[in-house]
Amino acid sequence: MKNLFFINLDDENDGALPELKALEIRTVSEDTANRQEKVVDDILDLHKKSSLPLVLSIIKYVFLVLGFCMTSVSISTCAEQGQGNSRIYTFLAVGIVLLIGFLILYVASVIKEKKVENSDEYKNTMAKSDSLDKSAMFELGIPDNAPEIDIFAQYYETKNGKIKISPLGSDYDNSEMYVFEEKGILCLANLGSVYGIAPVNAFKKIEYIPKKCSFSYWSKEEEYNEGRYKEYKISTDKYETEYYIKNLCSLQFELNGEEFEIIIPPYDIHIIEQLTGLKAEAPTHGKLGLTYPRTAQKYEGA
Repeated sequence: MKNLFFINLDDENDGALPELKALEIRTVSEDTANRQEKVVDDILDLHKKSSLPLVLSIIKYVFLVLGFCMTSVSISTCAEQGQGNSRIYTFLAVGIVLLIGFLILYVASVIKEKKVENSDEYKNTMAKSDSLDKSAMFELGIPDNAPEIDIFAQYYETKNGKIKISPLGSDYDNSEMYVFEEKGILCLANLGSVYGIAPVNAFKKIEYIPKKCSFSYWSKEEEYNEGRYKEYKISTDKYETEYYIKNLCSLQFELNGEEFEIIIPPYDIHIIEQLTGLKAEAPTHGKLGLTYPRTAQKYEGA
């Protein structure tokens, strides 16, 4: 079964599957696309202005790691021996100095970030971005009440005519897409295109995938470990650059005689259930790491 949102690393363009491109029913105008690209560039520039230079960012985390290691080893050695020699105390002092250096750089990065966030340039750019988003939604015909769900894409390479999932980065690349029904068709949309996937009554089933995996981006305003998301036991690394979840959901359908799936995290599957009338099924093989909760918020547009 093929993930509809496979991304080909060898493709010089967007890497999307030809089957997904064939489902595209609307796109924004060239003028809107150019303005979107300009706003993205402006936001990236602001991000650079709000961050420490790369060298200082690396030094900051080197200070943290070395300082923590040196102080913890020194304290542990003193505790085991009952006292430390001058060499251990020197080691401890250097560790403390490194941690102080980390704190200084950390505070400097926070001050720099806040300074940019409070600037008129930042506020004007974000206001322009919000206005452009609303304009793109209107242009694409995305309903105002269309909910956003997370869609998990996968990067792949083609070797000997076969698709091979890329081992680089997270298992899945997460992106937000609007989902809605239009003339009996289930549609997925970003702010650039609308895809008419299939009639809502043509999907075969929704199946759980009992597989612990990583994904690249947390998109929700509510934190991954708070509110209704807490019960999914999502975790992250210490830098919050990668997230981990125990189960996924596979929305399955047929396209031109070939089986496809759309990978959706379980915390968003209730929206798809309401639109398609399907219920997520336990897998034929394997064991789920959690019981799917039925307390999710109802999508009023269904």
